Amino acid sequence: MADKHINEREIAVEIISIAGSGNKNINELLDMAMKKYAYISKAERAFISRLVKGTYENLICIDYIIGLYSNVKPLKIRPYIKNILRISIYQIMYMDKIHAAAVCNEAVKLTKKHGFYGLKGYVNAVLRKTASNISAIEFPDDRIKYSMPEWIMDLLEKRFNHTDTLAICEAFLAKSPLSIRINISNTCTGEVVEKLKDSGIEVSYSDFFDELIYISGFDNLAGLGVLSGKEAYIQDLGSFIVTKMAGIKQGDTVVDLCAAPGGKTIHAADILNGSGKVLAFDLSENKLRRLEENAERSGFKNIYCSINDASCFNKELEKIADVVIADLPCSGLGVIGRKPDIKYNMTPEKCENLAGLQRSILDKAALYVKDGGRLIYSTCTLNSAENEENVEYFLKNNHDFKMVDLEKCADIGFDFNEFKKRFNSDTSKKGCVQLIPTKYSHDGFFIAVFEKIIK
Repeated sequence: MADKHINEREIAVEIISIAGSGNKNINELLDMAMKKYAYISKAERAFISRLVKGTYENLICIDYIIGLYSNVKPLKIRPYIKNILRISIYQIMYMDKIHAAAVCNEAVKLTKKHGFYGLKGYVNAVLRKTASNISAIEFPDDRIKYSMPEWIMDLLEKRFNHTDTLAICEAFLAKSPLSIRINISNTCTGEVVEKLKDSGIEVSYSDFFDELIYISGFDNLAGLGVLSGKEAYIQDLGSFIVTKMAGIKQGDTVVDLCAAPGGKTIHAADILNGSGKVLAFDLSENKLRRLEENAERSGFKNIYCSINDASCFNKELEKIADVVIADLPCSGLGVIGRKPDIKYNMTPEKCENLAGLQRSILDKAALYVKDGGRLIYSTCTLNSAENEENVEYFLKNNHDFKMVDLEKCADIGFDFNEFKKRFNSDTSKKGCVQLIPTKYSHDGFFIAVFEKIIK
């Protein structure tokens, strides 16, 4: 029986409070809460999820509004009270079906419940001022409007034009369906779709890739056996096409250098369909454990997992691979929509350090590729220093590699020219594709395909 004393807003405040001081990201905290309160109704869980995600990804905008109507400087507001204000302003600004008066009343109740009796008038005043002035609120710049740190806005403006930058910011704040890749050597798309629909999940098909579908209308995926790994795997379009573009053939040896949690590893094994082998590596015991668990659930017997530091040369891997997948640690600026913590925690200095690490790993990865084999470099960022500039670096320092002409390549698993027409991407640099985040579609992903010249 559901606990009648559960307060969804109180749970949301607790999650936001922990996110601001702990080591777990907002998605991990929300998953933990969904498991803890699995007994409450789907509608209640959905409300908590939207309130937490919406508040967290709009923090810069919400804090600006608090500053407009608070007689206390934001930095001096008690953290718990600030978080009550944050979730309440999100409801007033973005959840039209909830009356502002109800939001104010619930916020005051929560303030009193946690012993802040002297601040109930303050909380009420800030929220009522916000509600009465909602149509008059103007933001001084796009950074505030889209809750995006200034340095990231500047980076996007430098890489893309102003219109595309704003579209990217809007895409990050949009609610997008989750993409699922079907392991077509284990099952078929139709069977998975039927199982998902039977579980009450809304499903739509990709109009370009037969093995890719999109799902929505769920609040907890943990209980869906069809997504355990053998039949299907949660994987965004960008991650999905990395393996498609590798040109993997039956019998190939594939090396996946930074493989956890295993999406590309499992996809490669699916393409191999029982032939060849996938050597999957990652740096830590925890990542290896997760990789092994996902590989085992997939049911593929040609996946071999080991610990390996990709930044160090491994003599045992020298010239053994037909395909090396180097999906490397990056700033993650292309997946802010799914991981809003990134925009609050990433810095220009971290980006610079990551670009250097990527170059070091790429130099080692090149040594593992057979003559005529391919090296696939990918990131989930929009930062040129980690993408195009690293491609230029690699070609300058590895003369035995060339870019693959994707427009004329017949073995990448799909029609690249048709792909360009269908999806929002920049393919101005030969052999590369930069997927640009769009509403209801895909993350930002960069992919470069190199081929080792046969001597």
